[in-house]
Amino acid sequence: MNLFPGSITRNALSVVHRSWWSGQVIEVVDDGPLRLLHFGTYLKQSCILRANPRRLVLPYTRSMLTVLLFQRQPGRVLMIGLGGGTMARFLLDHFPECQIDAVEIVPEMPELARRYFGLPQSSRLRVSIGDGADFLHFAARQAVVPRYDLLLVDAFDAAGMAATIYAEAFFRDCRALLTDNGVMAVNLSRGREEVFRQSLAAIDLLFDQATRQFRPEGSNNVILLAACRPESLRLRPGFADGCERVTRLVPPFSDLFSPGDLLTLPWWRYVREF
Repeated sequence: MNLFPGSITRNALSVVHRSWWSGQVIEVVDDGPLRLLHFGTYLKQSCILRANPRRLVLPYTRSMLTVLLFQRQPGRVLMIGLGGGTMARFLLDHFPECQIDAVEIVPEMPELARRYFGLPQSSRLRVSIGDGADFLHFAARQAVVPRYDLLLVDAFDAAGMAATIYAEAFFRDCRALLTDNGVMAVNLSRGREEVFRQSLAAIDLLFDQATRQFRPEGSNNVILLAACRPESLRLRPGFADGCERVTRLVPPFSDLFSPGDLLTLPWWRYVREF
């Protein structure tokens, strides 16, 4: 195998795709039963079981999608970051009425998601190529602002959290684009500690501390949920700072819902499995 600077695949079983964008290598790797997307580091950007690409393999994707407990009928969804498309495919499979707008900065990523990760062609999925922060800035300033029931933010580059995305101005635009009952899930990492802390402070400020956060088991990621209204996350009105924070639950938020309620959700077992 030819090796390139930045390649993570010295010991990989099979490299099925390698390309470059903006100075970073993009690799799709088959490792046993798994297919993985990497941006030149060992960080897993996307992952599927080749035998069953509908399964949510990475813990952070399942954790992010627990936000659906708080928004069970998302009519319009905005995704900042498409990657391999595993979360987009989950929404297409389990929520046949939802319309998805996705913003992806890497031009070839939608094609890679379809070719290697099983993302279907769908009239309900519209992908825009560009910077997510620019997309939100433009959308939030339209005469008629598009509004979304669910917003998923998962924008990472080779070094971790994309700095232009995880900024106060970005999250201000996120709030402007949410419906009154809308909720947002954000994938954060402590790899860039300053960006991580700035993101937490900005979201707490802009969403009046109507947030929940938790760490997926075995992960360095932190998933943060935010809502325009505290009751959308089953928070008590006027709750004290920090008293409703979730540090670790398996599965997350199971204490807030009865087992009978969860059994009525056909998609829940895919979120809590593994």
